[in-house]
Amino acid sequence: MVVLPVFGLLITVAVQRIYGECEFPAQWSGRWFQSGVSHYININTTTILTKGECVQNVSDKFLIEDRGEDCRRCLVITEKHQNVIQYKENAICEKRSLDDLCGEITSDAPLYSMFRVDATPIPCPFDGLQAPFHFSYSRGGYTECKSPVSKADSCTSDSRLMLKFQACPDVHNTESTVEELLCLATWKDGSTKYMIGKLEHTPTSSDEEKYRCFVVGKSIGGSFDMAQSGDATCNGMSSPTDGSRTMKFVRAENHHHHGVGSGCRYPSWLTEHHTWHSLNHGHVYHFSPRNGTLRKSVPGAGPDHDIRAACYKVINVTDNKALIITHYTIGCQSGYACMGFYRRDSQVVEVQESENPMENADDACRPDNFHSQQLTFSTLVPPSPKGRECPFLGRYEISGGLNAEDVGKALAASRPGSENNQDKPSIPCNPPGKQYLTIGCNSPDTMEFQSECGTKTVAAYTCYGHWKNENTGVNYVISTPQGRSATNSRRYCFIMSQVNGMAQQMLHIASVMESCHPHPLGRLHWAFNITHQGLCSSESSSAIVSGLPVLVLFAALLAAIVNRR
Repeated sequence: MVVLPVFGLLITVAVQRIYGECEFPAQWSGRWFQSGVSHYININTTTILTKGECVQNVSDKFLIEDRGEDCRRCLVITEKHQNVIQYKENAICEKRSLDDLCGEITSDAPLYSMFRVDATPIPCPFDGLQAPFHFSYSRGGYTECKSPVSKADSCTSDSRLMLKFQACPDVHNTESTVEELLCLATWKDGSTKYMIGKLEHTPTSSDEEKYRCFVVGKSIGGSFDMAQSGDATCNGMSSPTDGSRTMKFVRAENHHHHGVGSGCRYPSWLTEHHTWHSLNHGHVYHFSPRNGTLRKSVPGAGPDHDIRAACYKVINVTDNKALIITHYTIGCQSGYACMGFYRRDSQVVEVQESENPMENADDACRPDNFHSQQLTFSTLVPPSPKGRECPFLGRYEISGGLNAEDVGKALAASRPGSENNQDKPSIPCNPPGKQYLTIGCNSPDTMEFQSECGTKTVAAYTCYGHWKNENTGVNYVISTPQGRSATNSRRYCFIMSQVNGMAQQMLHIASVMESCHPHPLGRLHWAFNITHQGLCSSESSSAIVSGLPVLVLFAALLAAIVNRR
C-alpha cells in the first residue's frame, strides 16, 4: 500500500525533471518583431508570448506547451545572430511527444524570422568597403536603372548608409527617393551572406515596411551586388542578384582620379599621435593612418554626433602644413570640406575647417569657401603630452594686471577642484603683496607663479610645447597646472608678447575656446605685465636689469568660460 504512492511520487519527480527545467538561452530574452504578428513578441527564459511555455528541449528542438489550448508544438529554433532568430514549427497543436511532433517538420516547412526590437546596430558588412558608392538598381525584374546614377553616402556611424535613388525616365517603376539603411545583423549560410536592415524612408513607415532581408554578394574589384526582400522576412532569398529589388554597387572613387581610400593619407606628423584633444577636451580628433580617416567626436555625445572626414585629395603638404580636401560626414549628411593642418610643435597642431561642406569636391578649398585669414583655429594636444622646455627662462616681477584679481586667478587655477569653479580668484590678503613668475628655474619645463603676502603661494604649470608667429612676434605656450592629471585636465594657452619699453601699452588680444588665436567672440581670462629681473640664479630682490625687455603676458583660459561653438 505504501509502495505505490512512493512510486507515483518518483514518476512525478521524473516528469518535472523532463518538463520543468526547459529554458531558452538567456540572450534570447527581450522583445522581438515577426512579420504578420500585430504586436511585439516577448521571450523570457521559459516562455514565448503567443506560443507558450517550454517544457522540453533537445538541442535546437523545443517542446512548447500552450496552456490555454492544452496542446503542444515543436519549434526548431536557430539563432542566426544575436539580433535574429529563425524557426520552423509543426502545423497542428497536439498533445504528443517532442520526437513525434518534431519529426513531422519537413525541410520545406515555412521559415519564420524574428528580429530583436531596439537591437544594437552592427557595421554594415560590405567587405570593408567604405562609401561613397554609385549604384544601379532594378525592381521586380524590370530593366535596370543606370542613368542618372544613384548614390550611396556613408554616415558618421558605420552602421548606417544613405541610399539616394534616382528615377530613370525610360525605366518603369523607378522613382527619386532617399532611404536610410540601418544594418542590424549578418550571418552566412554556406557561401551566402545575409543581412537584416531597417529602411527609414517616410516618417509613418511601419515595422512591416522597415525591416528587410538582404543577400550581399562578394566584392570583386570594389564592386558588389545586393538583393532586397519584398517583405519583412528572408523567405525565398538565396542570391544577391535575385530579389524584390536588386542593386549593383561600385565605389565612387573608381570614377575619380583622387578618391577616398585610393592612397590619400594625412601627413605622418599628424598621425604619429593617433589621438588629439582640444585644449578644454571638448573635442577628440582620432586619426586612422590605415584608411586615411579622421573622426571628430564630442566625449559623451555618442557616435551619431561624430564627424568623419575621410582624406579625399591632398592639395598641398609640407613638414609643417597640409591642405586637404576631405569627404565630410555629419550624421548621414555628407559633402566635401577643406581642412588646413599646421604643425606648431611636435606636441601641438592646429586645424582650420571650412564652414560649409560642398557638393562638388573641387569647390571645397576655393578661397571663397576656405579663407585662412578669417577661419578660427582649433588647438590640439595629445592626450598624454610630455613636458617640454619653456621659453623665456628667468625671473619676472608681475605688475599691471587688467584687474586686481588676475594674479589670484592664475594662482587659483591649480587649486584642486578649480576645474568646476572656473578658477575663482584666491587673494591671500588685501592689498596683495608682490607677485613673481619664474620660468624654468626649478625645472626647465615648469612655470611658477608666486605671491608673497605673509607667506608664499606657488602655482606651477608644465609646458608642453610652444611656437612663435614670425609675422607678429607673438609666442604661444601650451601648459597644464601641475597636480592635475595630464590626461584629463584642460590646457591653458599662454600668449606672450615681447615689447621694448615700460611705456608700451598692454596689447588687447581675444581668444576663443579651443584656440590660441584672437577672435571677436572670445575674451581674455586674465592678463598682466611681467618685468624681467634676471636669470634664475639672480637675487629675488634685485632691481630691474637695465636694457632687459619687458614681457606682456596674456594667459587665455580655453575652457568652459566661453559658450561652445
